[in-house]
Amino acid sequence: MAKVIEVIYENGVFKPAKKISLPEKTKGKVIIEENVMGDIESLSKKVDEILKDN
Repeated sequence: MAKVIEVIYENGVFKPAKKISLPEKTKGKVIIEENVMGDIESLSKKVDEILKDN
């Protein structure tokens, strides 16, 4: 199941912008889109489209 998690890049590490509930050492992928316009829902739809293509 795909989740969209907003992250901040600091000191060479991607950190969640908000507290998240995932087990330790959970692996995933981060998709970076610069200058993203719109709300989280539209971003989530874009991520879903990208994941379907892979």
